[in-house]
Amino acid sequence: MSSVNQFYTVRGYQLQDKGRQVTEAMEDYMEMIVRLCEQQPSVHVGEIAKQLHIAGSSVTKMARKMSSLGLVNYQKHGAVSPTDQGRALGQYFLVRHQQIETFLQNIGVTEDLLRQTELIEHQITPHTLEVISDFNRLIVQHPDWRDILQNKETE
Repeated sequence: MSSVNQFYTVRGYQLQDKGRQVTEAMEDYMEMIVRLCEQQPSVHVGEIAKQLHIAGSSVTKMARKMSSLGLVNYQKHGAVSPTDQGRALGQYFLVRHQQIETFLQNIGVTEDLLRQTELIEHQITPHTLEVISDFNRLIVQHPDWRDILQNKETE
């Protein structure tokens, strides 16, 4: 039986990825840290908490955990900055987010766009993301296709 016909629950697919060191929550943190550090070398724990709508103590706990994995430099009660490894990972997560959001916009999704993007981005495979990126590039080259996909009349 080919893998195409082997169905699992969502949890079943997630369990196939167990052993991953970087959790979905860490992905969100790294994406936000890199986003916030685009214009400055580090970001304060409080700013991360504000942007992610979570408690500062949660950010501190996660910053310590990510520091132990070599993803960020963390100064107690202070600044968080990505390491080279963390910056590369966070940049990937940021691009992934942007590509999925663009794809959803291209096919006409307008309701709960950020929520939909967040839900999809943690489950998508690198190959599928690459295909979506290719699709987004095609839409830039052929903008009339966006109108067709969104069931709009073209001139």
